[in-house]
Amino acid sequence: MITDLNIVPEPVPPIDQTPEVIAAEQLRQKYWQQVTAIRNRASSDPINSARLVVTGWQELNAALAIGLQEVLARRTARVQWLEGQVPWGPDVADDASDADRAVLLQAFRSVLSQARAATDKGLEQMLQDAAAFSDDVALRASLTALMERDGGREKARSWWLQVTGDTDLLDEAQRLSDEYVLWRMRVTQVFAPEPAPDELAALQAAQAAAEKAASDAQRARQMGNRLSGGMLG
Repeated sequence: MITDLNIVPEPVPPIDQTPEVIAAEQLRQKYWQQVTAIRNRASSDPINSARLVVTGWQELNAALAIGLQEVLARRTARVQWLEGQVPWGPDVADDASDADRAVLLQAFRSVLSQARAATDKGLEQMLQDAAAFSDDVALRASLTALMERDGGREKARSWWLQVTGDTDLLDEAQRLSDEYVLWRMRVTQVFAPEPAPDELAALQAAQAAAEKAASDAQRARQMGNRLSGGMLG
């Protein structure tokens, strides 16, 4: 059943036209420009230089993590909206309880099994009946079964065109499904965390040395105070 949602998520743009992807590539380029400038600049305080590089690295990775979540959220929102418009697969809400999920999936699988076992003519009749009686479960199961058959994609497209007069959403949903693996690989690559710079180890060593020096100085003071107290006593 086609649902009418008030909020329509924007279509998923091509990966290289995605704003967050463009921003991520720019941020990574800017980071390396800054790192190169810091490393090439003579400094009387190498620890401060290392701190600047590490801070830039931390900020970059934080921004990349946020960008990845935004891109995934946008695609998920669009796919979920399309699933509400194009009835295939089980219709189970993300916030459904385990019990409700089990019942809904069982109902879908039961009808899907019948649809898969039906002849082409029988499956066509199931689709017509489901549409006529607004049987969402039967419609989703029948359309899913049709898509699985040889030539089923074009048959489903033709049937959907007859029912709705428009196949744009069906085509988009199928395209997003077909492209998902490569899309996810590309997104994962774009937003991959930047490896830790060499300066991180140097900064950690300097911090450890400073903490040790402070601890040694504190123990020396404590020892001095005990010795001083003993002499006074």
